[in-house]
Amino acid sequence: MTELSLGARLLRLISLMQDGSRWTAEELERATGVPGRTLRRDLSALKELGYRIISARGPGGHYRLERLPFELPLPLQDDEAVAAVVSLHAAAQGIVGIDFPDGAAARAEKRLLQSLSAAERRKANQAVAALEFSADRERPVDSSTFPLVYRAISEHRELSFNHHGHSGSLKRSVEPARLVSMNHRWYVHGWDRDRRDWRTFRLDRISEMEVTGNKFVPTPLSQGDVVESIKASFTGDGDERTYHLVTLELDADPATAASSLHRIDGALEPTCDGSRTRYSALVDSHEWLLTVLVLSDLDFTVIDPPEFQDAVARTAARFGRAT
Repeated sequence: MTELSLGARLLRLISLMQDGSRWTAEELERATGVPGRTLRRDLSALKELGYRIISARGPGGHYRLERLPFELPLPLQDDEAVAAVVSLHAAAQGIVGIDFPDGAAARAEKRLLQSLSAAERRKANQAVAALEFSADRERPVDSSTFPLVYRAISEHRELSFNHHGHSGSLKRSVEPARLVSMNHRWYVHGWDRDRRDWRTFRLDRISEMEVTGNKFVPTPLSQGDVVESIKASFTGDGDERTYHLVTLELDADPATAASSLHRIDGALEPTCDGSRTRYSALVDSHEWLLTVLVLSDLDFTVIDPPEFQDAVARTAARFGRAT
């Protein structure tokens, strides 16, 4: 082994063990990709460098890095430290809608806290202790999806995937332009090569995604504000296809509404006091939206159109006759 290879292995060990977790020899061998004899030599090398590594033999045997031989505080202001820790804590709780593997966000939060000064760590811990997150949130998106999408956007390569909608599963080929976070959901916005038009796809409805070898010259975005363009597609602004625009007021905050109505995309806007939500959506049938509302168990008021008010009244009367 060259000295550089040894250095890379030691840095990998420090990265894995610096949060103080217990590791069995087998776990470290798998994580570092080295055999047991090499692992033991590398651990001895770390000890010689001043790292205090505790080892326990027998049943439950493990290795643990007790402390670093020196402190490396990050040069952050108090508000920067709090912002970074709170952001990682929110990610660890699934608030950003990404399913990070093996507790990656939680590990990053713990390591960041260790690198802060005592005063910064105290303030960050106070902020985290005061937080409470709602359990009502969208299904998280597999974190492995994001590198594929942003790589395809950066390298101008086509994305191929299966998209699962209420009408079934379809294979799509898309020239991706943007990753968009909106209404507590993640979307990829791009040029659909088969339909020759801009389309928006929810990432939690996508499977078998791959970046193909097909490169493309980016198609200019149809509107400067991608988020407003997507909202317009949800509410039918400028769309001549035959759909029904339905507007409701939901007896729930936007986060709860988004979680309950995940089967239908739509624009969610909080009311003045934030306790209720104005929901506008394009649907191809009143019956489908009624089915989703029944399953959601949300109370709501129909704002528009009158035809949907009539459909709700007919359904309520039919349900009433069943009791």
